[in-house]
Amino acid sequence: MTAIVLLALSLGLGLADARASDAPAGGTGRPCECRDYAAGVAGAQEIFDSRSAGAALPLTEAAHTVFAARVNQAYDLAVCLVACDAAPARERNHARRILAATAYKSRDSGVPEREVKRRLRLAEQEMERCLALEPDDPECITWHASARGRLAQFSWSPLLITMPRSLLAEFRAARGDLAPGGDLRDGAATRGEASILLKAPSLLGGDRAAARALMEAASAGARFRCSITNRVLLAETRVLTGETDQGLAELRATVADGLPNCALQRYENLSALEEAQRCLQRIEAEPTLATTWPHECE
Repeated sequence: MTAIVLLALSLGLGLADARASDAPAGGTGRPCECRDYAAGVAGAQEIFDSRSAGAALPLTEAAHTVFAARVNQAYDLAVCLVACDAAPARERNHARRILAATAYKSRDSGVPEREVKRRLRLAEQEMERCLALEPDDPECITWHASARGRLAQFSWSPLLITMPRSLLAEFRAARGDLAPGGDLRDGAATRGEASILLKAPSLLGGDRAAARALMEAASAGARFRCSITNRVLLAETRVLTGETDQGLAELRATVADGLPNCALQRYENLSALEEAQRCLQRIEAEPTLATTWPHECE
């Protein structure tokens, strides 16, 4: 039963102890610059933000290579920058956020599973440090919950039965008083909450009707359609609450509309769009799968 829940969650120079050469395999080993900390963080962010360079449909091996190389390089830089003790702890939170984002995306950056888990554990720890300094920071709350949820996919423990409610609380805190979908990254906390509500058994906090209501409310937001994942999740909530035709209509419209011009995460949106295409093809080939939302769609 808990396994079902876990499936839903679906950067110095001058400082010997703060060098990217101590960073894990998978990145470039490029050193960060602790003496000009702001420039170092800006450089790491720029590298991370360039991960979608050249990406288009269909996604090519070259696009995958660029994505992986820049995610891994930005991760190494962030690890180095977080260790720059000369920088005030609070100023290091930006680097911590980059570390968490790149750790989370490491599953798609070509590093081994063992390294993905190591990065996620570090991300969880650094988000806890971020929250100790800025308890209400929505980005650190979201990344903390996201790292915990993804780590849970790799392990089993009876204690994990408490995780769905714990993650729901974190995602709700991250969104705060914002309308559904109005939170960071076109509704990341909203998606996290809805995914848990949708997949978790009711005894562990799941509520499919609440998931559907949350995504329907989010769909009224100005940037809802900027994320392919938003639309696919809306389609899934409709299907799994008995509105199969409405769900499939949303899925077909998502595929037909293609990549939104407002997409912030081009590579991730293209990847999600290809997955939506495969999902639709699977359902159309075997319509009886529609009501159960096949694994190709998750």
